Parts: sequence; structure tokens; C-alpha cells
Amino acid sequence: MVSGMSVRPMSRLITQLSRLSEGVSAVCCVLILLATASGFILRPFNLQFLGVDDAGGFLMAWLLFFGLAQVSNNQLHIRATFLTDLFPVRWRTLCYAASHVLFALFLAVLTWLAAGLFLASAAENSRSADMLRIPLVYPQAGMVAGLVLATVAELLMAARSLGAVRRGDSFDVWER
Repeated sequence: MVSGMSVRPMSRLITQLSRLSEGVSAVCCVLILLATASGFILRPFNLQFLGVDDAGGFLMAWLLFFGLAQVSNNQLHIRATFLTDLFPVRWRTLCYAASHVLFALFLAVLTWLAAGLFLASAAENSRSADMLRIPLVYPQAGMVAGLVLATVAELLMAARSLGAVRRGDSFDVWER
């Protein structure tokens, strides 16, 4: 139990957040593909859709920030464990728990800064530089939502790892 919550429901919640993150990222990938393909197909005819370049950039930002929860949960990030692999399992679990806590704090700060940027853009009615003048709050809202999702997932992973440390379990973040 971690703060009255067993590890299994917590792991399920983390997995659900990761799947949501993965789904939004997949939709962004498909839309980026369609936007890019339309540019390639229409270029020989000297045609283009207005705003496709901006939309591609906005979607790329959403892809990046929504993908954070999925990358962290599935351990898809670059990691170097040559030193921690030498530690006993309990110490290794403590290192992984500490890394989750630090990353959750980092994500919380990023979320705070992104929310401030979003609110400032909304107050100033900031718009993109292209002809369509798309409001910048749209991509920034996706950034904030993705960061909130990643922060919540990371906090849950930190709680799960800290619970394993407290119980003395051999559970670490690389095992499920």
C-alpha cells in the first residue's frame, strides 16, 4: 500500500494515463503525416493549404509533450544504468524512486512555466506569424495538458517506487 492505495490499481492508473498519452501522440503523428504529405503532393501543382506549416509545428509540440507520460511509463528514454546495476536491489530501487521524484518536480516546474506562458498568450491574444494568425493558445493548451498528464503519471510512479522502498520490495521501475 502506498498512502492507502495498493500498487496494482496505481499501476493500472499509470498505464491508463500512458495509453491516453500514446493515443493523443498517435493522432498527432497521423495528422502531421497528412499535413506533410499534402505539401509534397500539392507542391508540383504550385498549390498549398494555408496554415499547414503552422499546424505541423503545433502538432509536433503536442506530440512531444503528450508523449512524455508514455515514454516515462514504458521506459523508452535514454538511460545509463552501468553504475546502478552494481547496486543491491534496495539501493537501485531507492535511486529509481529518487529519479522519479526529481523528474516529477522538474515536470511540475515546466507545467507551471507552460501554464504561465499559456495565460500570458491568452491575455495578450498572441497569434502566429503566418497569414492565418492562429491563436497561440491552441498549441500552448496542448503543451500544458501534456505536461499535466506527464506530471501526474510521474508522481504516481514516484509514489509506487517510494512505496517499494518503504516496504523493502525488490520492485523497481524496470519491473512490472
